[in-house]
Order: sequence, then C-alpha cells, then structure tokens
Amino acid sequence: MSQSMCARFAWIAGSALFMGAPTTAVATDLLVADGTSHVIRRYAGDGTPKGVFASGGLEGRTALAFGPDGFLYVSDSQNNTVQKYNPVTGEHLGAFVSAGSGGMVDARGLTFGPDGRLYIANAQTLAKILRYDGSDGSYVGVFAGAPPVPRSPLFGADGNLYVACELCHDVVRFNGQTGATMGRFVDSGTSGPLRPYGMAWGPDGHLYLSSARANETIRRYDGSTGLLIDDFAVSSLILDPISVAFSADGTVLYVAGQTSNNVVAFDGVTGAFLAEVVPSGSAGLGQVWGIAVLPCLADHDGTGFVDTDDFDAFVYDFTDGVESADFDRSGFVDTDDFDAFVRAFEEGC
Repeated sequence: MSQSMCARFAWIAGSALFMGAPTTAVATDLLVADGTSHVIRRYAGDGTPKGVFASGGLEGRTALAFGPDGFLYVSDSQNNTVQKYNPVTGEHLGAFVSAGSGGMVDARGLTFGPDGRLYIANAQTLAKILRYDGSDGSYVGVFAGAPPVPRSPLFGADGNLYVACELCHDVVRFNGQTGATMGRFVDSGTSGPLRPYGMAWGPDGHLYLSSARANETIRRYDGSTGLLIDDFAVSSLILDPISVAFSADGTVLYVAGQTSNNVVAFDGVTGAFLAEVVPSGSAGLGQVWGIAVLPCLADHDGTGFVDTDDFDAFVYDFTDGVESADFDRSGFVDTDDFDAFVRAFEEGC
C-alpha cells in the first residue's frame, strides 16, 4: 500500500474514532428536474441549493429514476430518449435508450422492474408500456397496453406494475411477469385521484398519489385494497403536484408543483405541512418537471446511518478491490474512490 494511502487510512480512522458511532441518520439530497434550463439541480433536504448536479441530453418534460446499478436515468418526452448520469459526479454518460427506440414517443415516466429491466410509460402512438434491457438499453418489446395518458409506472412489493392514468383518474394494475391487465387498483369517482401524476410507495406500504385537481392534495390509498385512506397532505402552496418522493428514512414526503414550480415538504408519518423547501426560482430554478431523492452512498452497509461501520466496510472492500468500492462509478477502484467516499462520509451522506 502506498504512503499516501496509508495516510488516508490513518486520517479517516482517527476521525471516525473521534466521532463515534452511529453518527447521524442518512441525509437526504433532492434532485429537481429544471425544464427551463434543461438541467438537474441538487438541493439539500432543507432546500439549500447545491448547484447543477447534471446536464446534457435533455430537452423536454422529464422523469427521474435510479437503476439497480445506482446510476441516474432520466426520460425525456421531447427527444424521446433516456439519458444516463453518474450518481456521484453527475457526469452525463450519454443516451441509454436512443431516440425513438421501440417507438418511444412522449415518455411520461420510467421505472426498473424486479427483473432489472427498464419500463417506460409511452403516452403517444397508442399508449403502452415499453420494456428495455436494463444493462444496455436495447429494446425488448411492448410489455403491456397502457391506459390513456399513462403516468408514473411503479412496481409494488407484490411484483406487479401500477400505472396512473391522468385522463381516467385512476390507477391500473398489470401482472408483473406477463403484462396482463389486472383491472383498476384505484378506481375513479369521488374518492379517486383527480388527474394523478406522481406516485410513490410509502414506508407504511401504502400508495401515495398526487391529485392535481383535488385541492392540490396527496391522497393515500391502501396498499393491499386500493381503497382511499385519507387526504394525506394538503397545501395551497403546491399547485398541480407532478412528482412525489419520500426521504431515505421515510420521515419526509417531498412534493413538486408543476404550476407553482416549487418543492414542499410534509411529515412522512402524519402528513403535516413542514415547509416550502425549494421556492420558485431558487438558485435559478425554472419549470419543475420531477424530483428524486439522491441515494446516500456513504451508507455503505445500508443500515440507515453513516457511521464507523460504513468506514470499516468500505475499507475492507477497497483493500480487496471489489466492485462495491468503486464509489465514483468510474469502472475502476482507485484513490479517487477513497477520496470521494471520505467527502461523502464527512457530509453524512
């Protein structure tokens, strides 16, 4: 081991012993898609701007998702592509799904399935759910016919696919293996989501839907039956909620407003209003299209805390040169990974 690496180990070990364990629960950073500047902006969980996280390859309405490989994937409804970005540096890695592949037109959401493949809600040319290889982005085929104006495809704990229908004001469920329709999971009507856009599974196992035409509300539905539980979160500050995301520990629900061009935070357990964490125009923010919570990569052992156990686990992996120590996702395990881990460790994420 080189002298510089020995010095790195000695410094971080001393710092870790001083701090004790556990240190803090994992921090939450938000990624916000800016449709005016066509960039992905980064904010701390309290709304503190952290600059432009990623740029390149974006032109229109976007949706964000992290893949099983940890990389950030962004669908674009204007150029009909899916772009790929490094989750640590934000480096643009090019088009993961090339323009129009598989007939993709006006993509309105993406998700990765239990099989590791990428699923995209295609809103035009007969609405459908398109499926792509999760490793190279090549087109696999049509997975399922979708409801009119599909939004926010999302797999559930049961392995099935759930798709919001903005036009129908409901959520349709599809068999996660065959793509066969299983009927409406959330029905339209007085208790249905009025113009649903964003969906997220909560830490309680229930389904949370933005309802843009129901008093700017996030509604909660039973994760087993699809029946309405309550209007979980309501605020006049959020206009046309388009995207929802829970913090890493599930204690905060973030909601992005399409018309208000902001992000509002609610208590993830009670639904109580907390704050407008990202106001309209914050750090140059323009049209808001979507949000995502940036995974905490410094939580190396996945316990929900950044502590000395994470340091120990990373050092073991780094010393052995295993793939999980490629912290900056460069394809190599080197000192850059160690330095990147230290920076994230110091920041608590």
